[in-house]
Amino acid sequence: MDTQGNISYDADFSGLPDGEYSFRIVPVCCKFNDGVPGSKKNSTRFIEGVVSTEPPLVINTNPQNGGVLLQGDITAEFNEPINPHTAVNSSFSLRGIFAGTPQDLISAEFGEVNDEVIIPHQSDFNLEENSEFTIETWVNPSSLPKRFHTVPILRKGDNYSVSLTGEGKVLINGSVLSTEILQPFNWTHVAIVYDGKKTITIYYNGVSVGSGSITNLKLNKEPIEIAKVVQGNSFIGILDELRIWKIARSPSEIVSKMDKQLIGNESNLVAYFVFNDNALKGTNGAPDEAIRDFTGNAHGTIQKGIRFVRGTNRAAPLDVGKIVKDIQFKVIISDNDTKVHLVPTFEANFVEGAQITAMVLNKRLEDPYENKIIEKSWSFIVNKNTIHWSQNNLSINQEQGKETKISSIDLNNSNGGTAVKYRFKQLPSWLTVSKRGVAIEENSYQSLAAGFVERELDFTVAPHLNPGIHSIDIYIEVFQIEENKESPIGIEAFHLEVNVTCPVPNFEDGFNVNDYYGEMMITGNLFFDQEKSLDTRDIVVAYINGEYRGQASVGADGIIALSIFGNRSELEVLSFGVWDASECMEYKHIKEKYSYGYRNSIGTINRPVRFTVGKRIAKRIVLVKGYQELSFNIRDNDSDMKLSLSSIKGLERGDEIRDVESASLIACVAKDGSFITTSEKIKFLDVRKAYLINSSSSKLMSVEGVMVPLNTNIKIEGNHKEVGIPYFPNNLRTIPIALRSLNAKTVSVGDRIKRRGYYAEYTKDGWQGNLTHLTPGLGYLYKAAKEGVLNYGGISNRATLNIGEEPIDISEDYVREAAKINWEVDRNSYLNFMYLTAKIESVDIDVNKGYTIGAFINEELRGIAKPLFIDGEYKYFIGIGGDEGEAVSFKLYDGEKVADLDNHLSFLKEKYLGNIESPYTLLHSKKLKGSVLEEKDYILEQNIYNQTKDYGTLVFQIPNDQFVEVSIYNVVGQKIQTLFSEKVKGKIKHSLKLRKDNLNLSFRSGVYFFRLETKNKMITRKMIIE
Repeated sequence: MDTQGNISYDADFSGLPDGEYSFRIVPVCCKFNDGVPGSKKNSTRFIEGVVSTEPPLVINTNPQNGGVLLQGDITAEFNEPINPHTAVNSSFSLRGIFAGTPQDLISAEFGEVNDEVIIPHQSDFNLEENSEFTIETWVNPSSLPKRFHTVPILRKGDNYSVSLTGEGKVLINGSVLSTEILQPFNWTHVAIVYDGKKTITIYYNGVSVGSGSITNLKLNKEPIEIAKVVQGNSFIGILDELRIWKIARSPSEIVSKMDKQLIGNESNLVAYFVFNDNALKGTNGAPDEAIRDFTGNAHGTIQKGIRFVRGTNRAAPLDVGKIVKDIQFKVIISDNDTKVHLVPTFEANFVEGAQITAMVLNKRLEDPYENKIIEKSWSFIVNKNTIHWSQNNLSINQEQGKETKISSIDLNNSNGGTAVKYRFKQLPSWLTVSKRGVAIEENSYQSLAAGFVERELDFTVAPHLNPGIHSIDIYIEVFQIEENKESPIGIEAFHLEVNVTCPVPNFEDGFNVNDYYGEMMITGNLFFDQEKSLDTRDIVVAYINGEYRGQASVGADGIIALSIFGNRSELEVLSFGVWDASECMEYKHIKEKYSYGYRNSIGTINRPVRFTVGKRIAKRIVLVKGYQELSFNIRDNDSDMKLSLSSIKGLERGDEIRDVESASLIACVAKDGSFITTSEKIKFLDVRKAYLINSSSSKLMSVEGVMVPLNTNIKIEGNHKEVGIPYFPNNLRTIPIALRSLNAKTVSVGDRIKRRGYYAEYTKDGWQGNLTHLTPGLGYLYKAAKEGVLNYGGISNRATLNIGEEPIDISEDYVREAAKINWEVDRNSYLNFMYLTAKIESVDIDVNKGYTIGAFINEELRGIAKPLFIDGEYKYFIGIGGDEGEAVSFKLYDGEKVADLDNHLSFLKEKYLGNIESPYTLLHSKKLKGSVLEEKDYILEQNIYNQTKDYGTLVFQIPNDQFVEVSIYNVVGQKIQTLFSEKVKGKIKHSLKLRKDNLNLSFRSGVYFFRLETKNKMITRKMIIE
């Protein structure tokens, strides 16, 4: 009782079920210290309320999961009201893969000793002794700790630590050490997998590099610390894509997702840090998470000192076509606090065609009773346009060496009330588009009238694709035309998947079944490495005394019904061959022994026998006419590294095998197909070397033997001696990953790798040049200052190549630009090359943009330069094919005109001129043929636009008549609005008045950018909006 005579009571409702309640307090009077109940006096009024322990549930979304957003907002509807004060930006997430051009790659750099990230404790972040656990991240150390020192890459107190040693190895909890090192300035995907049974395994790029036991795990409430200082030292380098899973991820699961970004709603994913600077934007635009966890589990992250690096040269090698973007939005609550609207804060056309996942983050939202709402996510495609492709997904099969024309997909504007223009964006080099037989160039505008369907588009897939699955999203940018004005309405896309298969060998060539009056049947299953084949393209072939006698394909149920033809007197042991379609490989025997028996039958559908492939294979290698560096990747047997010349088939008279280092002749082919060697002692090739093949025509060469192991050591001589290196893995890899076994002690600045005019140089920032990947089956020349050993054992060796799953450099625009003026080089025509790393100097042209540069001998194009922006300027990498003493000249193409450069050189075979630090200078002082298209020929001017006074003017000029687009962008590079889009006359100034009636958005005050874009030119200017 208080001083006023009031009595306070506490009521416990924890035992009541959910629902309404009411109660009152009734005093009972009794005699003092008597305890005997007395009369009831003055009860209180009834107190009413609701007990609620179950949080609200999402009962409906727009659109539904897996659906298409055709109209309206992105919404989530709840069965009970939520607390609107908790419905802020950090309670939700909108992430997606945007249509159009690929997004930029971004990673976090820890460049100073004190740079760090702190992630506060969550119980799911602990490594528990009996629970599976996986940590993944991309790591690129800039330096290694001092000898005998270790620094933590990340740690969670004494629960677990992932550290880097002075040797460059990864150390887990101070006891489990990797067998391989991390090479400075090279990206490696590192995964730490705990099986819940005291064994932890370290993986580099999906390949095991060490394992061991850990015990006595101590749970704690310590934060996860990234790059924490220990005794004055810390991890120095770049990190990206930190993921924590409550499951032991398999090697195949690691490889399948390591170069793709996630959404954050994946099963068993408990933490996901993208290390993207957009993550710094939190609730209502204010930072509430220094580094955002896109699962929503981490709260209050802190970072100190880190900076973000961008682009394919610095950031982690993720698939740029699959970068997931965080979409900024505002939150609106309606329907008595039961519906949430997530409204993107930029124009609808920006997200048109995007694949988006919306998330209610776990336990961020609450109801009025402080019950925390469980996470919910739904994924969909944005498609509010009336124009659309007739198919969203298209799959085709193509045989290697043959092109395919696709005419089955139409662009439909039949429901549109206005005409549109469209242009293709980011077409792959292996796909061309034509209309009525005329090729359509990328970025050129096409028209489609209202109510019409474009049925005359043809897509042609090039014949040079390697076997495997090649996938790409085909984008068009669409503009609506109303009252002679064009406005962007978004992106339309369809997904194309091309399954390229090898031509199946003609096993039965010359076989006549009528030559035999008997047959036998074998019913069985085909096995590769103990795995039963269900691929209906796989074939088993039977032979008697080396003669073909029958073949059968795998059935849909895995059964092979093989009929083998012969005569009664033939009792020989059968031999078999197997065609593995997925690997484009012919195996030459099986492990089991079966004999021919006239009218005999072996195996049944219910009890099939086995066909288990052996090690011997027949590998087919595609040759083009001319010179090519190759690696055979096949040896005679498991006991040595030799390949007999007699094992090589398919070469013709005059074809040559040469030493790749000296180009000296090893053997040539005689009329009967046998080899004539330069020495009687030459009977074998060393498979640890690459070789130079000179083929008189395009053909298939076959090699029979067993596969060379990936972990074969290849000696690097050092002392700047060039050595021919083979490439054993069967999938494309970037140079840093392919050469990752050459560690910091064996790689030096200035080391080079080259092939057919393509080359890369090792710099302080890693490998740079016009050679970006190593390709299966090709050979290369490698020059290093130090001795070393190259070994591909740490590289995942997936069977098929999926272009959509590889971190492939898509920036080969310089080749497409050159092709516009028929600048194409047949690199296989030349035995010798010289190489230039160059820059341009000129007082007449803008050297701050990239140009197409060609090298010529007698007016014949011999090389095309690739421009790369490095250290604040464009560097040009060019390989030139030719013969000793030939005169080399250079030309520059700016997209419209061609200019002669001043330089003239004498061809010197295998000569390098210039390097990254000190490039060779290409001088320009002559006018372009016609006139130079200089920066001053383009004008883009603007003053300050004041929204209150509603006044502003934009002025632009171009040098000739052509199509112009003028758009406004925000500071993060997002297009806000297209202001002008049509063909205009050149050499006169055009004025564009800025008024509210043509600015269809209300802009916030601040800095924006105007961009003028023509077919071959882009100028950007800053503008202030008051």
